[in-house]
Amino acid sequence: MQWIGCAVLTAVLVAFFMWEIPVVSIRMGGYYNFPLYSLPHWLDAISNTLSTMAQLLMAFSKWEQWIYWVCAAVPQIWMWGGAAGFGMDYNLTMLFSIYLILNIRGFFLWYSRNAQGQKSAIDIEVTENK
Repeated sequence: MQWIGCAVLTAVLVAFFMWEIPVVSIRMGGYYNFPLYSLPHWLDAISNTLSTMAQLLMAFSKWEQWIYWVCAAVPQIWMWGGAAGFGMDYNLTMLFSIYLILNIRGFFLWYSRNAQGQKSAIDIEVTENK
């Protein structure tokens, strides 16, 4: 049931960011960079949504956050790597590539600790405060 809620909220957030990104861009700067190109807009909305969902899941200490973090880094790498058709930014491509590596490492660390039955820092703190 939790996955259904995550999927619905993800779809709602993609729709929200598809509307919000150009509106805020126009109101803040007077123009929107990609009115004729839909791919950068979709990639930006999807990566914003996945990052927001990962933050929410992280706040509740859910392991699924790592899946969202990995999936959020991929469209950013694609977008800033030049595949979206507006040039390559080497610094941001490298930054999100490092994030992707760290996210994959975090996923495997979280998974291995969970498989070994180790408690997370949050579980330990909650237990000690009781």
